Amino acid sequence: LTVAPTLPIITSAVSATGSVGSAFSYKIAASNFARTYAATGLPSGLSVNATSGVISGVPATAGNATVVLSASNGAGNATKSLALRIKPLPPVISASSASAKVGTPFVYQITASNSPTKYRATGLPNGLTDDMMTGVITGTPICIDGIYNVTIAATNSGGTGNNTLTITVAPTLPVITSEASATGAVGSAFSYKIAASNFARTYAAIGLPSGLSMNATSGVISGVPVTVGNSTVVLSASNGAGNATKT
Repeated sequence: LTVAPTLPIITSAVSATGSVGSAFSYKIAASNFARTYAATGLPSGLSVNATSGVISGVPATAGNATVVLSASNGAGNATKSLALRIKPLPPVISASSASAKVGTPFVYQITASNSPTKYRATGLPNGLTDDMMTGVITGTPICIDGIYNVTIAATNSGGTGNNTLTITVAPTLPVITSEASATGAVGSAFSYKIAASNFARTYAAIGLPSGLSMNATSGVISGVPVTVGNSTVVLSASNGAGNATKT
């Protein structure tokens, strides 16, 4: 009795995914007692075992490849295409720092290796925003001066890389914006608030009429005047950048 072979049929999956720098394995499966195997068009770093049909190795480059698989026996050779996708390494972001100033336009570009397609920054000072497509952080800080640790991320098809961007926000000299004149009456409660921009932290007033006092934290002048007359009061508002005055 002579039994003739039948052409193999490749039954393994038509697609597979690997990653640059990570071990990869895929077995060519075939019916009808295939005896030898081959694969053409393999990405760099991969090879095929002609006896077992196992494709293995560590991919060296990212990209999409169309690999022609084959399985053979005495009846001949069968082929099938394998869509092989090799993902890149995740982006790598180096730790970095930047300087900003309250009330002054700010620009910072997130940079990362391995061709990111998306970016993100969380924990930004008020007034700053990130562009997810370009990785550019822009805006004008409207926040208290200080050090802000911002988590920055960059993503590609291989994953996401994270690191910290330390933004040091310096203060800007306050500008007193409250009215330059006020009127009170002897024996009646009086209140006036020093208003200032750029996050003033302490306030003062020199030359107040008798009966009035100043709250250095809130900037409120209050009390009950006891004498009639006109006064020239020097107001001040201070922060880490210095002291601003107004009459």
